[in-house]
Amino acid sequence: MLDENHDLIQSILDYQSKSKTAKCIQNQQILPRSLVYLAVMAGSKQNKSPATSPAKQEHDAAARAVPELLRPGPAFSEQPR
Repeated sequence: MLDENHDLIQSILDYQSKSKTAKCIQNQQILPRSLVYLAVMAGSKQNKSPATSPAKQEHDAAARAVPELLRPGPAFSEQPR
């Protein structure tokens, strides 16, 4: 997951330098969702309950986060005029 985020950031920088706005925006929309997913997974590991297995906790946390992550959001480069 960390490597995927690194690759997304690198491709955003590459697309920005090449003025490929559409591709840049596409990756800018994916990156925050990926980072939130990663944060949820990290948080679920810190909040372990002895009554629940770690695998079950990770699955439950991901299941709660995924619908929110998949909800379409505004493009980050769009600014109100």
